[in-house]
Amino acid sequence: MTRRAILVASAMLLSISAVAQDAPVPVGLPADWQARDLEGRWVAYRRAAEPGDDAVQARWYTWLGAQREFELLEWIALYEPRQGTQKVSPLSVLHDVDAPQWLRAAVWIGPRHSDSHQRDKAEELLLLEPDLTLGWLAKHGLLGEPRLAGLIAKARELADPRKDVSAYLGPVEPEPMVLAWLDGPAELPEFGDRLRAEPGIRYVHQVLRAIDGVIVGRLYREPYIGKLARLTQHQNASIRQAALRSLGLLPAALVPYEVLRGLLERSADEVERTELIVALWALGQSDHVEVPHALWSIAADEDRPHVVRFAAAQRLGELADPASVALLMEEGDERVFAAARANGHRRLLDLGHNLPSPPPTTMLWLRRTAWLQVSGRTTLAARAAGLLRESLARDGAITQEQVRVFLEELVRQAAETPKTELDAAVLELARSLLEPR
Repeated sequence: MTRRAILVASAMLLSISAVAQDAPVPVGLPADWQARDLEGRWVAYRRAAEPGDDAVQARWYTWLGAQREFELLEWIALYEPRQGTQKVSPLSVLHDVDAPQWLRAAVWIGPRHSDSHQRDKAEELLLLEPDLTLGWLAKHGLLGEPRLAGLIAKARELADPRKDVSAYLGPVEPEPMVLAWLDGPAELPEFGDRLRAEPGIRYVHQVLRAIDGVIVGRLYREPYIGKLARLTQHQNASIRQAALRSLGLLPAALVPYEVLRGLLERSADEVERTELIVALWALGQSDHVEVPHALWSIAADEDRPHVVRFAAAQRLGELADPASVALLMEEGDERVFAAARANGHRRLLDLGHNLPSPPPTTMLWLRRTAWLQVSGRTTLAARAAGLLRESLARDGAITQEQVRVFLEELVRQAAETPKTELDAAVLELARSLLEPR
């Protein structure tokens, strides 16, 4: 055994000993814990350990590790959204006690988790034992998995896949872990005061857990997205709202604009106000060219409740692209638009100092401004084009150069390919931005 391997093994033994000896009873542990099945324990944990309270959660994770509640810890690692750095996490505890689930949970989280801190921590744990990681990947035919290429290259620099991995569970499969739970009857019971799940019964919390699992696992494909969209129509309000939030957490190109727009067009007595506001937020996450105008139409609709109109205007101000700010400058109810207008214009000019991802952001701004032109809103389009030029002129030299190169390449490529009316308008706008003023 190498000196490094001895040090790793010694550290693991110390960690396991610490988990076993220093595991105080967590806050909110119910007296009937031992009588509960896995579902009952999940519900009890979720009630006691609200996401965001790192100290309470860490105490729970450590105690669950000492009690060898490995399956529940794995569920927490795979399903529960978490952000930022945590000294103690469900995955770190699984690793420290050498649970059979830790390798597959780490490999699932490493390339997938929606938060980069969680991905980095999972990779760090896997690279502490590169021979074990490579051996497990080899056993399960994953050494050629493109998603894991970076991890595998780093592990191969440290070790060979020679370690026995027979004690560890096989890979996580998304279908039984997530997909199967995104379906359910229209009427679902709450788990309530039950200690155990009844055979053949599906509960609200199980669907909510699967919704989180889609985002945590970055399962950004069909049939997952379609099932989330259908759940926005479920009878249960908690499920509808969770599904709407999850749609807004998808990559911008995958946020289903038509689904959200359709929901927002329904009458106020058909959709709860809270859901309308969540849907407005989710709609703003989409990169669809019509998003600014859709939000403005809702904000300007005097037949809608003031709180919904105000939320739509605020969302426009948060987007702060030239088309959104141009729309906010239209005449309208100052109680609805004034604060959003000022916020949007300020944010747009601030973005000019530090444009995020210059090429894709510039393209989105071009397309939304051009859409105003092709849809016949020429005055608005001219105003948005002026705001676009004003904002880009405030960029630093590096960003300005990136934008200029992008625009030149866009003009060159577009001139060689067939164009839709929107493409032609984008091209004309790009050319105008390249002209010296």
